[in-house]
Parts: sequence; structure tokens; C-alpha cells
Amino acid sequence: MTALQQLFAQLVKAIATSANAIFDKSFETKSFDGRPWKARKHGNRGSLLVDSGALRRSLKYSISGNTITWTSNLPYAKIHNDGGYIKITPKMRKFFWHMYYTCTKKIKLGKKGQVLKASLVHSKDAEFWKAMALLANRKVGSYIKIPRRRFIGNSREVDAKVKKIMDAFVKKLSDAIARQAKARAKS
Repeated sequence: MTALQQLFAQLVKAIATSANAIFDKSFETKSFDGRPWKARKHGNRGSLLVDSGALRRSLKYSISGNTITWTSNLPYAKIHNDGGYIKITPKMRKFFWHMYYTCTKKIKLGKKGQVLKASLVHSKDAEFWKAMALLANRKVGSYIKIPRRRFIGNSREVDAKVKKIMDAFVKKLSDAIARQAKARAKS
């Protein structure tokens, strides 16, 4: 690898590292490019995208030549970053009811194993899951809108950081060329 290729590889690595830090910061500030994430409608456990930290930890980048690619192995990463619609399926409806019953406390069962409605203690999370389950019961095959909560992509902050790194790279390169020209002139 030539000196120029090494310098270019360092440039791409510096850009990737800096952009990655900006994307990671999105989870701390709960915003991207100065735009706060849409608040969670239900539940009291803080921001949806930092609930468990799994999405944040799943983001990885790879460098191939002069290309930097970020990926996540989580299937919901794209829908949260870009927003969109997801179709309600019978499996989702079952999941919503499961989450509702998981969030309720002191569930008492009747003689036939049925949940006694009077025994349910409702939390905000339980109310959310119940609302989702009831929506799914009425409208299987319809869609739920997932708001855009961008955490990765093009932004003014990334552009400014890349420009700063590129300017330093150009200066370093021009200084190296000037030193080489000066050394050649002396010999």
C-alpha cells in the first residue's frame, strides 16, 4: 500500500469513526439533525428506541475501499429510522394480548382458567397493549403507522464533520507534497 493509499484509508476510517459517534449520540439526545424523536404515545419507560439499548448496540459499520456502510441485524431498525406502515397480522394480535396480560398485575383466574376482568390492575403499558390488541381485533389486515425516529443517515452535523476531516486531510496532503517538492529542489 502506497503512502497515499494509507493516508486515504486513514481518512475514510476517521470519517466512519466520527459519523458513528454522531449516530450513537442520537440515542442519548433522542434526536437527529436537531429534530427530536416523536414521543412515545403510551408507556412510561422512556424513549422507545433506547428502551433496551439493543438497537443502539446493533449498529455496525464496515469499510470497503472508499465506501462506509452501516448495518443493523435487527429487523425493526429500518422502519424506525425511516418510518412507515406495518400490516397487522393475527400473530401480532396474539402478541399484543400477551403483552397486555404480561403488563397486568395480580391476575386471578376463574374456575375455568379464564382471567377475571375485575382482578386486572392496569398500568400505562398495559393500557397501550390493550389498545393495540383491540385495534388488531377490529382491523386485522390494516396498517399501523410507525413514525420516523431517525438515528442514522445524512445530516448537517455529519456533513460539517466530514468537511472538517476532509479539510485537515487536504492540508496534510498539500503539506506532504510541499515537503517533497522542497526536498527535490534541494537535491
